[in-house]
Amino acid sequence: MLGKVVADKIERGGDTIVRVEDLEHARRSLHDHEFDVIVLDLMLPDGDGRSLARDLRRSGNNIPILLLTARDEIDDRVAGLDAGADDYLVKPFAISELLARLRALHRRPGIYFAEQIDYEDLSLHLPTAVLHCNKQQVRLTKPELQILNRMMRAPGQVFPKAQLADIIYPGAEGWSDNALETVIHRLRKKIIGLTSQCELRALRGLGYLLCKVRH
Repeated sequence: MLGKVVADKIERGGDTIVRVEDLEHARRSLHDHEFDVIVLDLMLPDGDGRSLARDLRRSGNNIPILLLTARDEIDDRVAGLDAGADDYLVKPFAISELLARLRALHRRPGIYFAEQIDYEDLSLHLPTAVLHCNKQQVRLTKPELQILNRMMRAPGQVFPKAQLADIIYPGAEGWSDNALETVIHRLRKKIIGLTSQCELRALRGLGYLLCKVRH
């Protein structure tokens, strides 16, 4: 039922939809058609949607993937991103938010989540939470990993505090501004300690971004 509602709403906007109900038909459709973006449910009748995302990435297919899930635990979200999803949306959700996320994915170049992310002289190894730079390395805490993970996927993008808080405190309305700033401060110090060409820059009133150091 949800799939039909979503498909109908997207089609009203002028886009073409191929809607399938299980992994088998999804794989067949991906073989027969080219798509701009995939909306993928985590729980399907014949398996876990993450397996499809993982197979696509292993084959070199970098089509953007939006993962839909009823699981709101941060570990489940991270697992979905690690499998290859570019974004996730927790049920129940507003159709308007789903459409906005699809537009954002469509604007982005094809990037996907692998075991390692590189930006300039930084290399982040996700399974071990180790950040490498200039033959040095440092281990990140889970919140630091979650934030840098997202920022390295979108260098130069400004992340407001509320957005960063949702990454490490998903769904929490009472998150602490001081706690978030502590995570950012420690992460910034670790990057500086690696003598990286990159920095976590604060923009007053706007948020934070990962970018090259200004000279």
